[in-house]
Amino acid sequence: MSNKYAAQLYCFSSLKADDFEEKIAKLAEAGYEGIEFCGGFDMEPEKLKAVMAKYNLAIVSWHTGIERFYDAEFDASVAYLNAIGCKSAVVPGLPGELSGDAENLKKTAALFNDLSEKLKPYGIKLGYHNHWWEFVKYEDGTAPFDVFFDNTNFDITCQVDIGHALNGRQMTLAEIFSRYKGRFNYVHLKPYSLTLGAEDHGKGYQTYVGEDDIPWKEVLSTLKADGSTEWYIVELEYSGDKGPIKVLSDAIVYLKELEKTL
Repeated sequence: MSNKYAAQLYCFSSLKADDFEEKIAKLAEAGYEGIEFCGGFDMEPEKLKAVMAKYNLAIVSWHTGIERFYDAEFDASVAYLNAIGCKSAVVPGLPGELSGDAENLKKTAALFNDLSEKLKPYGIKLGYHNHWWEFVKYEDGTAPFDVFFDNTNFDITCQVDIGHALNGRQMTLAEIFSRYKGRFNYVHLKPYSLTLGAEDHGKGYQTYVGEDDIPWKEVLSTLKADGSTEWYIVELEYSGDKGPIKVLSDAIVYLKELEKTL
């Protein structure tokens, strides 16, 4: 059975109301089956659902700031996600007071556990999306990534970002996949080049899927064996002169061809 691929709308620097449907149509034409949204809940639910249904695309997940699930916004956030049929909310990053040292991250993990339980009755699964610095180890040899996910419940999605993981340089993909088996419900397939990022780590993102240093065949094979991945989400930090639609289109072609070799 073929993998299901989604595109992350973070790939676009802006997504104005007047070009939203055009981009969605092109992503569907490229072969994507779903979209992961990000940012505010700005579009009226019925309009959003109608556009997605028109192009037979699933609303896979939503990158949602943690503050949207605090008491003041909880009910409105849950109501919106339920209205559009979105069953996954992934926090894309943490404010400083919730990250930093290991003790802060343990407290944040406890907060995620509480929020996850609070969201369950509404059918919404909570997750977290990592960044490269979460793989840079503390002096005791532990990494922020481990401290957080070791202290969160199993059913909180480990949305590992493959490009950020490689950029972190201090924890191998094999270690990540082995340690957190069964938690990779939604994975971010982001390219990264260690060669381009040798001196300036940020430049390592200036590459494309299949032209980078990610061992894509190993990644797809490992996730297939793990069996927990529902959606493979392509995300970009860079599209060069090609533009995001072309880069996303090329990426899914490459990944689908690679699948055939597994």
